[in-house]
Amino acid sequence: TCLAPRLLPPDPPSYPPLTGQSLLLQYTYTFMPHGLVSRFIVAMHALIEAGSTEQPLVWQSGVILLDYADTGARAEVVEGFNRDEIKIKVVGPRRRDLMVKITHEFNKIHRDFPGLKFETLVPCNCSECVVSDTPETYPIERLRSRISKTQYTFPCEASYETVAARRLIDTIM
Repeated sequence: TCLAPRLLPPDPPSYPPLTGQSLLLQYTYTFMPHGLVSRFIVAMHALIEAGSTEQPLVWQSGVILLDYADTGARAEVVEGFNRDEIKIKVVGPRRRDLMVKITHEFNKIHRDFPGLKFETLVPCNCSECVVSDTPETYPIERLRSRISKTQYTFPCEASYETVAARRLIDTIM
């Protein structure tokens, strides 16, 4: 079987939504090179969900991954509407393990583009943001900087609840 991302349908197929507790991550690029999601789709082809009609749940700008054999998790990886972001949502048991696989693959892809400028954004985990469709997000490098300067906690901009920088990073890495 061959997978040619350019020949995939442009629109996503219908698929059951990813529900339950989730992990979220977003890559935001100053300029996103063409083909990042295509490379990811090819690299992760073994985990593409088959779908209800045996049509794979993959399209030009996104994919649904199913990793029940290894992690028991399901993921949605979609290129953002403005084409300068990639959003990742992972649900299911051991969702962190699947998120680690996904971020590992994106790290490999990013290394192929020297000078690529992007931020890895981690959503807040306060009680208000966890249930929000638009949670506050924090660049992972700033979270690491806070930790290195022994500033382990800080207030969420939305709820003003105290959140722990280390816990935000640990949910996805």
